Amino acid sequence: EVFPLLRYVPKWFPGATFHKAVESWMPILQAAEDETFEFVKSQMAKGIAEPSFTSKLLQPENGKEIAREEEDNIKRVAASLYGAASDTTVSAVKTFFLAMTLYPDVQAKAYSEIASYLQTQPHKRFITMDDRLNLPYTSALVRELLRWHPVLTLVGHRSNGEDDENVVVGDKTYRIPARTAVIANVWKIMHNPEVYPDPEKFVPERFMGENPPPFPENYAFGFGRRICPGMHVAQQSMWLSISNTLANFTITKAKDENGVEIVPEENYTNDIITLASAPFQVCDKAPTRM
Repeated sequence: EVFPLLRYVPKWFPGATFHKAVESWMPILQAAEDETFEFVKSQMAKGIAEPSFTSKLLQPENGKEIAREEEDNIKRVAASLYGAASDTTVSAVKTFFLAMTLYPDVQAKAYSEIASYLQTQPHKRFITMDDRLNLPYTSALVRELLRWHPVLTLVGHRSNGEDDENVVVGDKTYRIPARTAVIANVWKIMHNPEVYPDPEKFVPERFMGENPPPFPENYAFGFGRRICPGMHVAQQSMWLSISNTLANFTITKAKDENGVEIVPEENYTNDIITLASAPFQVCDKAPTRM
């Protein structure tokens, strides 16, 4: 989809190995669409379907059944929720594991908050979005992840269709010509010591209290009309993954052959989407706290 002309490159052409990759991926992608969709339909037929994006859209309106074409559209849109931004979410979760190995005191505070809350909810088996307001430190931890190592260090979009003569940044005014590509340095924004003191440190407490600094989600997902349309899904996915991991596992540093703890380094790839890179090990997970 990025380079449509590549579909016309013959399979035998030198360097056209991507055709084989696509052929191996297609059955997996198709299964992700079909199997999950058919599962929801079967659950609905049995009357036991959980409320979801797909089940809601498949509900007949005014007694009319959903047309086949519309059903296919629902299936494809639902499937996009699985894959869209999966790489960026993975990057954020990897940063979470790195942070927990480097800042065990933060992990302990978050678990203490979760454990105290769960003691008041004896029948709860896992954390849901309904619990978010009761776990402010955990929510601050997720915010700090977005700030500490933003997934996208640079965010680009185009300016207005007309010249903008009055772009104010600090005490200066700039002119941006029409159709100029504007690239925002998200890393610099998130590590401005005047806004976030000790920006290199992982400190969730900075987002708690009466006068917290600007929340990183205001910058991490882009700006204006080009802002990520799935930002709320991404934040909820991160929060659920992280809170349930904290509730059920202890994350510790790996150990070498001599039993000495390996302190991971903050090494990240230099790609558009940054990933915590090797060497990076997490081990000794101690399940089940809940």
